Amino acid sequence: MARNQEASAAGMLGIRVENIDCKRNNRAILSRISFVVDKGRGLLVQGPNGVGKSTLLECLAGIRAVSSGRINIDHEQVAYCGHAAALKPDLTVNENLRFWRSVFDVSTVTEGLEILGLWNIADLPARQLSAGQRCRVSLATMIGLGRAIWLLDEPYVFLDRDARKELRGRMSSHLREGGIVIMTTNDLIRYDSWQCLGLEFPVAGP
Repeated sequence: MARNQEASAAGMLGIRVENIDCKRNNRAILSRISFVVDKGRGLLVQGPNGVGKSTLLECLAGIRAVSSGRINIDHEQVAYCGHAAALKPDLTVNENLRFWRSVFDVSTVTEGLEILGLWNIADLPARQLSAGQRCRVSLATMIGLGRAIWLLDEPYVFLDRDARKELRGRMSSHLREGGIVIMTTNDLIRYDSWQCLGLEFPVAGP
């Protein structure tokens, strides 16, 4: 665990981020970011390309260390879906789902195929999937893990209208059940009852 990060057993009660900074190659990516997300709430992270939205999710997921500040989150409850689809190209969709379920010790595979309508591509090798189909498989894998905290990095980019509607419904159900969703987006969208965090480029020092 990173020196300035703290995983808490109270993570199911929410997420607390306190004045975090993150640097890459000595360049400030995030500066003094703070927010709290309670259970049953969603957070939209918005801002232009390169402002640090993906970096913030990586810090929350424990993939990237912060330079200073503190993140209070239960990493045992985190499910992260980034831009890169973690799929084995020679395995079918069904086999990929089985593989990741075995990694995370989750037994139900059929539910994964039902998520975002994957039955019709279940026997296709991952290398034959379109970008939208790969995104749906990655999201289905994440959702099927049964974790309380979902971190979604611009999930709508490659999804068609029906898949977006399905994902929106899944997120709403997850929040009603007391889960947490943090989603990045470039779009100026608003969801009722969701919090919004607008990121800006850090001001360069003297």
